Amino acid sequence: VKPGPADSSIYTAEPGERSIAQRFEDAGVRFTPSYRGPGSRVNGWQLVRDLLAASLGDETGRQEEPGLSVMDRCRQVLRTFPSAPRDETDPDDVDTESEDHVPDVIRYKALARKHVVKVEELRA
Repeated sequence: VKPGPADSSIYTAEPGERSIAQRFEDAGVRFTPSYRGPGSRVNGWQLVRDLLAASLGDETGRQEEPGLSVMDRCRQVLRTFPSAPRDETDPDDVDTESEDHVPDVIRYKALARKHVVKVEELRA
């Protein structure tokens, strides 16, 4: 399993304690710190919206760009993501007082992916 992004708070621990990330590493699960630079929340949400829009395809239904699809087995995504409320003071962001853990994971992954698209014609 390749390491994926996680909230950087999992790397912090009280003195003498092991961090959440270290405990996961003990079990063979590794993460990479999520990008948390200036504007990363708003940029991340825009990337998520772009991925969702791309998953619909163009007017013919053809999808030429990477998109975001959610399977029906992803119960927590289906429960929390569609109802994630917008922040009242910044409508481009999600209300951080809401249950935003699962939506944040999607945003972290959108920010972490390499944005390179290669389109080739299929040969018969």
